[in-house]
Order: sequence, then structure tokens, then C-alpha cells
Amino acid sequence: PNTAMLGAIARAAGFIDREVLRKTIADALGQKYPSLVEPNLRTFDRGYHELVLEDFAPDGKYDWIPFTRFVPALGYANVPLGGTIINPGNTILKDLSPSRQGFIPLFHRDKCIDCGKCEMTCPDYCFVWEEGVDKRGRPAMVLQGIDYQHCKGCLKCVEICPVEALTMEREEPELVRRTSIELVGPPEALVAMERSKFHLYGEPESPGYWD
Repeated sequence: PNTAMLGAIARAAGFIDREVLRKTIADALGQKYPSLVEPNLRTFDRGYHELVLEDFAPDGKYDWIPFTRFVPALGYANVPLGGTIINPGNTILKDLSPSRQGFIPLFHRDKCIDCGKCEMTCPDYCFVWEEGVDKRGRPAMVLQGIDYQHCKGCLKCVEICPVEALTMEREEPELVRRTSIELVGPPEALVAMERSKFHLYGEPESPGYWD
């Protein structure tokens, strides 16, 4: 650690216990680098004692603006009720779709390699997985699609996908209806929607779960 800077900060702050920091430095270095304990403590002490604190009067070049604390319009006393669902197992009740700004991630099963990067990146866990087999026939978790009820359209998954299996598309009600996969529901609801089964802005080429 930069013990000289640490000593100066402790002195400038005025509320940090100097002895506590000295003990912390000794404990941090004592086990692996015992020969460095004393030099670092001396450096800390010099930084603490040799710091020069000065107050400078305004030079008049700029007008002084007093600090004003920001006060939000809504607080605990007047914030509108709502926003929290207290029911046990309430995931099925949450709907993040109003947060979207006109675009959605569109999943293309034919390009997906099931790497899971989208799942790890998604802040709302809206990707639906099912037990299946990989391209070599081995048991694996296979991505089925997106439950758009829980998708707020942040598009982080589109950025992280290494094979462009997720693309940004303009949100259309029919597109969302035909490609959404239920995150919570009966097993038969977990139906993969292949890219070849629908046109982006037209009728599907073959029947799907929602037909």
C-alpha cells in the first residue's frame, strides 16, 4: 500500500485513528513480508506528521456558490403507494415490459451455442432454459427463449452474445406475442420458437404455441 499517502489522508480526515491504521499495516505485511513492516510504518508516520494543511482565501475570480442539498420531490412521506409485490413466489406477477423503450432482444435458436453469457448478463433473469442435448448429443441445458414479461429491454444480452444469436429489433406486439416463452408455467409452455417459424413483421410459416 502507499503508506505515505495513507498517513496523509488519515491526518487530513481528522477522524481516522492513527494507531488503528498502524496496526492494520503491520498485520497486512507481517505474515508474508515482516522485513517491510518497520519501513512502511516509518513512511506512514512521515506522511502523517509532515503533511501541511492550508486554507486558501477566495481569489475573487469566480463567484462563490453556496452548497445546496438536493431534495427529491418524492420522499417517504409523499411517495405514491405501490411498486412492491409481497406475495410469496411473486415472480409470475411481475411485469417489466412497460420499462422497454421500443426495442427488444430477439432470440435466434439456430445461431445459439448455449454458452449462457446472456443469462449471466441479464439483470432480470428472463431467459428460459430446459434440459436437452447439445450439438454432440450430450445432456445439457438448452436455451428456449425469452419471457418478455420480465424483459425491460436493456439489450445487454445483445451486446454480450458472441454469435449474434440475439439481435435488437423494433418492438411489435405480434412479434413479442409469437416469440415470448413463459418463464413460469406448465412444461408445455416451454416451446422453442425457431427463427424459421416466423417472419419478423408477418405471419408465421408454421404453427406455434400461441396459435
